[in-house]
Amino acid sequence: MSKKLEFKDLKNKIGQHFGELACATHLIRESPKSKIEKLKTSKKTKRCDFKVTTEQKTIFIEVKTTTKLTRKNLSDYTKKALSQIKTTTGNYQDSFGAVWIFTYDTSNKPTDIQKMAEDVKNELNNDYSYTLTIQVYNQGVYGDGHF
Repeated sequence: MSKKLEFKDLKNKIGQHFGELACATHLIRESPKSKIEKLKTSKKTKRCDFKVTTEQKTIFIEVKTTTKLTRKNLSDYTKKALSQIKTTTGNYQDSFGAVWIFTYDTSNKPTDIQKMAEDVKNELNNDYSYTLTIQVYNQGVYGDGHF
């Protein structure tokens, strides 16, 4: 945290930290026997947030938060997250990724969020194996819904 940050930037930084905490809670609950590691980041390297080692595979996870869940935001954040996972792993082919998007932006039609997640994932047509999960606080989990 820095006194130099404007309120909007400070709010976004805090939101990102809360998203990471929420993701860690999911990871601990969903795979208690896995090794969960919070990866260090720096301004020079944009690494992903977590590395989870299970008996079957290693999963690299990037967490994003947004105050406004739109198709464009979802697509942009997913692209950024995948880029960070690639920077961390060095090679997409040898790993599995998970992108978690957290938001409070609710929808009157939750099926729209699921459809948007599926469409964005299909549009990116990525040859990398990953899941895309959207956690809308107080509403539900959409997309792949798990890692």
